[in-house]
This record gives sequence, structure tokens and C-alpha cells, in this order.
Amino acid sequence: MEKEEARLLIGQGKDFKVTYTLLEKQKGIVGFFKKPVTKNVTEIFNIKEPTLGTLDRVSLVLIDDMPIDEAKFKGNEFETIANARKIVVANAKKLAKVIAIVAIGDKFNFSGNYEKEIKRVSELFYYAIKPSDLLKLATFITSTENLKDFINSIRLMSGARTTQPIVNRVE
Repeated sequence: MEKEEARLLIGQGKDFKVTYTLLEKQKGIVGFFKKPVTKNVTEIFNIKEPTLGTLDRVSLVLIDDMPIDEAKFKGNEFETIANARKIVVANAKKLAKVIAIVAIGDKFNFSGNYEKEIKRVSELFYYAIKPSDLLKLATFITSTENLKDFINSIRLMSGARTTQPIVNRVE
């Protein structure tokens, strides 16, 4: 029953909102003389189980190791903070892009605007998503990727025995 609920959640996905501020100029000659108007915009995105193409794109971004040496976090607090900042620099844009790829999914695949939309949404997420929200999104994305079913499908299609002892399996 718990597995069915998880599958239902993965299939329906999870909505999340991103709010940002735009400076909007008025149209025509009036806009040339007046100050831009501040406008708050909210976009709603949905994260659900990705297609194989989306899963492939996410994996291509994440295939490079995300360097986290746990030993560097056991020194004094100044070294720990410096090392944490290095990790942020190395991975913040990469994580924003991963979330953008999953949130967009395959919506723009055949329109020719996919890369442009990924760039726009990645930049939006880079400036709008907070670390606390990132952890929630990363946890949900990891659960929706459904890598277990993907690996089991490969096993099934390659003729690998699913009853093979765990010692010899690669997961």
C-alpha cells in the first residue's frame, strides 16, 4: 500500500512556486520618460517522474563527481566555511540546472526552444531557490527519478537474473 502511494505521488508530482521581481517599463514614449514599475511574478513548476530523456539529461549534468571531502569539514570552523563556499561555487549552477531540467521535463523538446528555456529557468532557480528549499527539492527529485526501476528494467532486458545473490549484483 505504501509503494502504491509513493507511485501515485511520483506520477502526480509536486508543485513548487518561485516568485521573483521584474522591472517593467511602460510601453511607448511614456516608458522612455517614466521609471520602470516593479512587478512580482510567480511561476509554478511541477516535479514528477521524469521520462527517459529527462533522466538522461539529468545524469549528464550530474555525471561529474560533486566533490565533497568529509574530512575537510572536521577542521576548524574557518576552514570548514571556506571549503563549504568552494563547494557552493563548484555546484550551485549545476544544481539549479538539474532542477530546471526536471521541472521542465520534455515540454519544450520538439519546439526547438528547449535549451533557451533550460537556460532561463536555470538562472531563475539559481537566484530564487534557497538552500533549505534546495534540500527538499533534491530529496523529491531523487525519489522521483525511480532509478531502482530503471536498473531493474535493464536487468530484465539484459537477461540478468533478479534472483541472483546480492553479493554479485551492482546497484
